[in-house]
Amino acid sequence: MNYYYPHDQINLIISMLVTGFVVGIIYDVFQIKRLFFKNVVIVRFVDDFAYSIFAVVLFLLSSFLFNSGIVRWFSVVCCILGYLLYSTTLSKPVLFVMFSLVKLFHRIVKLIIMPFVLMMTLLSHPYHLIYTYFHRKSLEHKILNFH
Repeated sequence: MNYYYPHDQINLIISMLVTGFVVGIIYDVFQIKRLFFKNVVIVRFVDDFAYSIFAVVLFLLSSFLFNSGIVRWFSVVCCILGYLLYSTTLSKPVLFVMFSLVKLFHRIVKLIIMPFVLMMTLLSHPYHLIYTYFHRKSLEHKILNFH
């Protein structure tokens, strides 16, 4: 017979609340990913499936780590409460910071790539002119050879 001491229960409650927080943070990461693939149904399905699998695995790992693999009703409730607590308090500031970091990263990448794009556009115009000139000449040569 297992004896459950109050300090074990408090540790389990706190660990499940933290697990709910982590599940909420991972959900926000998936929301940031959806920023890039707005209306692609298959990407959304894969994201939801991966998130569900990740949340269940994280919950089960937490149950094994902090409660010897025993899943109790209040551990599920505490995990849900941790998620709800995160989503109502910290989700908006965390999403704002994540969106800001993604925008900053996008600007930095754009600044790095922009000189190469400019160089390619400047070099492509003379190349296009030379290509069309020689292409016309080869067509004229073919037309003259056929007659």
